[in-house]
Amino acid sequence: MKDLICHSIYEKEEKMLYKLLIIFGIAIIAIFSTFSSSTQAQQVVKDGLVSYWTFNKADINGDVAKDVFGKNNGTIKGCKQVAGKYGEALEFDGVSNYVEVPNDKSLELWEKHTLEAWIFQKESRSSRIIDKITAGTADGPHLDTHPGTKLRSCAGNCISTTKDYSLNEWHHAVVTFDKGKVVLYIDGSAEGEGDVGSPLKGNQLSLKIGADSNGQNLFKGIIDEVRVYNRALKADEVKINMKASSLSIDRLGKLPDTWGNLKTIY
Repeated sequence: MKDLICHSIYEKEEKMLYKLLIIFGIAIIAIFSTFSSSTQAQQVVKDGLVSYWTFNKADINGDVAKDVFGKNNGTIKGCKQVAGKYGEALEFDGVSNYVEVPNDKSLELWEKHTLEAWIFQKESRSSRIIDKITAGTADGPHLDTHPGTKLRSCAGNCISTTKDYSLNEWHHAVVTFDKGKVVLYIDGSAEGEGDVGSPLKGNQLSLKIGADSNGQNLFKGIIDEVRVYNRALKADEVKINMKASSLSIDRLGKLPDTWGNLKTIY
């Protein structure tokens, strides 16, 4: 009888040890994944970052596209969520789809800014990737496709990229603006630069992704990883962002929840 009791206690201890080892192993994997992902996420340049729309499933609630870094959430106008460059993205039909972000002081970037996005353009046309200008003028930050498969940004005059990019492929599109000096980047390479000749006059309009202020000049394709900065990124920073994935701001905060779930399961 005594041996039977001892054997039963031993079995219980063995099972408990086994469960603890499983919990410990999963916890180590979770910690490693967390810090690995966090390290990768930190590659995104944060200095001067104002707003960041990932368009990932976790960052969209109904028709609201969450600004994961700032306070400028956008309203989705008919766009479908599809596979993106990183995670999910939004598809724009070129007819009526865009994202509208209400005006905010943080987006009134008349002297210096950077606009950035991954684009998968499906049709050669003049359109807007990111736009905060009065239609028919160039009084605010904007990044266009014009003509067709070149990038463009304007003020007193316009600066365009010197070469076309391909349709139906992902491209990293960036414009930096520093007191009239514009640099346009495609896939990390500066492909157009110059002085636009006059400062931006400014406006109180909303910022649109995929259309102009009138809901026209609509982009046809997929847009992902949209970021706005209040300064002109340097060339090496543009390359860093091109290689970086989504910024998982809350990832470290979720570790206690992961541990709690493990304890519940086991």
